[in-house]
Amino acid sequence: MNHNQSVFCRWMQFRLITALGFAAILFAAVVPGVQAAEKTYDVANASFETAGDNGVPQSWNGDRNVYSFDGAVSHTGSASMKWVNDDSNRYRLCYQYVDVKPGEAAVFSVWVKTKDLKGGKAAICMEWSDAQTGKWLGGAYARGVAGTSDWTRISTFAEVPLEAKEGSVHVTCYCTQGATGTAWFDDVEIKSYIPPFFSAMTTNRYRHMTVGGEVKAFVGINNRFYKIDLAKSPGQLVVSGANLKENLVLAPSQVGSDYVEFTIDSDALPVGEYQLEYQTVNPISEKPETISKTLTKFEQFPTYKTRIDEHRRFIVDGKPFFPLGMYFGGIKPEELDIYADSKFNCLMPYHTLTRESLDLLQQKNIRCIYSVKDFYVGLRSNSDEQGIQMAAQKINEFKDHPAIIAWYINDELPLSMLEPLTKHRDLCEELDPGRPTWVVLYQYKQIRSYIPTFDVIGTDPYPIPSQPASNAYLYAKSTYDGSFGAHAMIQVPQAFNWASYRKKTEDKQKNRTPTYEELRGMAWMNIAGGANGLIFYSWFDLWKMDKTVEEGGTALVREPFEQRWAELKKLGEEIADCFPILLGDEPTLNVTKSDESDDEVVSRLFGANGSTWLLIVNTNDKETKTAVYEIPGAATLGQTKLGSPAAQDGNNIRIVLPPLEPRLIEIK
Repeated sequence: MNHNQSVFCRWMQFRLITALGFAAILFAAVVPGVQAAEKTYDVANASFETAGDNGVPQSWNGDRNVYSFDGAVSHTGSASMKWVNDDSNRYRLCYQYVDVKPGEAAVFSVWVKTKDLKGGKAAICMEWSDAQTGKWLGGAYARGVAGTSDWTRISTFAEVPLEAKEGSVHVTCYCTQGATGTAWFDDVEIKSYIPPFFSAMTTNRYRHMTVGGEVKAFVGINNRFYKIDLAKSPGQLVVSGANLKENLVLAPSQVGSDYVEFTIDSDALPVGEYQLEYQTVNPISEKPETISKTLTKFEQFPTYKTRIDEHRRFIVDGKPFFPLGMYFGGIKPEELDIYADSKFNCLMPYHTLTRESLDLLQQKNIRCIYSVKDFYVGLRSNSDEQGIQMAAQKINEFKDHPAIIAWYINDELPLSMLEPLTKHRDLCEELDPGRPTWVVLYQYKQIRSYIPTFDVIGTDPYPIPSQPASNAYLYAKSTYDGSFGAHAMIQVPQAFNWASYRKKTEDKQKNRTPTYEELRGMAWMNIAGGANGLIFYSWFDLWKMDKTVEEGGTALVREPFEQRWAELKKLGEEIADCFPILLGDEPTLNVTKSDESDDEVVSRLFGANGSTWLLIVNTNDKETKTAVYEIPGAATLGQTKLGSPAAQDGNNIRIVLPPLEPRLIEIK
């Protein structure tokens, strides 16, 4: 795949963000948490001072009908690169390959100036290809500038994975798809950096609160860069507090390649606050590094509208709750009547709801995850302070409403915004301690670094049709592991057709709606990967594809709402029927995957009603796979839900799974 195709595919994959108004936002500050290193990477003609033979600046590859050398405008020196486009359907990129190698990390930036730039942003990105397939593997995307603006520096950082192809890393100056107007680029710079020593510290208790029992504390190390041998130098955890006669000094209960885990007996702690401080030696600086977290012991938990229990379950109004819903735009009463006639029990509206709309949801017994995700610089606010004030106003206005069970505070915003994202999470806890915060990211490989910014995490794989449906499990399991298995997860399965976000006929024709089998398989893969809730994307897309372009919709061929909704409704009923199992908190038997079992079959255990339940899913969308699991000698097979029964063969459970098929098997 050539460069234009790779960026195009990546952009189109996340075109949804722009279409819904989430796209690039002004970012013109030093990237937080980054330790600058000595190395500066060479960028040929980085200041665009030399014109090429085709009119595009030398060493840069771009369409001369869009990009040109401009000797009259500059940030420094005497020239810059100019971008001019009057066709919103024309999307062109300008790039060059750079010597950033697999396994390295870099901060990259460019200065941009814009004039009447509409429909998109002037931005910069860094991307790379897969060493095995040569296809696009990933990238890092700085937040851009729109409208009319003077010279502004935009920057972000990239961590190039080890599996990237040598020589495939390239930096691109461009304007996002749909943009028209004029932009100038100058002074591209790429410097290496060392990420923070610690990636995160957290516990397996919601907001680090306990009333007793074992508390797990986790500390993550950016060991790809620091290469500390944690087995030899695991460090220690010191527990201190005013109610302790002497500090507790704990050795790790488990050591991984990039994390350490500690077990704290909170039964032995008197009620009060405790400081958990981890310390080890940074092998680069050879100096001690510390990170801490506050753990609070209660006699009993405060009474909250919503909290997360030690099993990562939502507890709403004192009862276990599995959020099952869809993304909405706004709330239309006639549509809500249709939605309420289903097993879906909540929704996440992008629009700012009125109290009347919340009252209507309450009447229908539908819960709401309320969005305050847009109160950041470049979205609805002009400064961090204004954003905090705007979010606070909205939270205070509606925090008394019983329909709201959580606050939605970040939709795919970059890690470069770690500080304001963390402040918004902290604000929600301060103003409304009775409800958790939910964050959704596509950055599923960076979950650990985002931990300070959320209570509940989710990722949103939308693979159909360009990628395998198994990405649903990949995202979910990576999200679970990235959060140490310690945080509740609401995953976002794909229930829309990418054609809804394509403008050109030929691009629409390349896309399709997930089949029912794909929709079902991806939902159960997300649950198998660790999800405690599902919010499908999206209700409004069902309506947009219900009309053709000529009728004011987005479909080439109408996709009847009635048919699509019937599929989702059917799936919702199937999942809701399993709520008593999915919300179980009982101990499970020792059920293990046999070496005979196919690797593409994934699983998760639940304990409910005195039984162990084994959820298995075939993640392959083309081939039938065989699942084999070993059970204790005295255990017997009970009922099988979601499909044909499993068979017991001595201490083994064996079942053949067609493509994307799930099973939920009872073991007694």
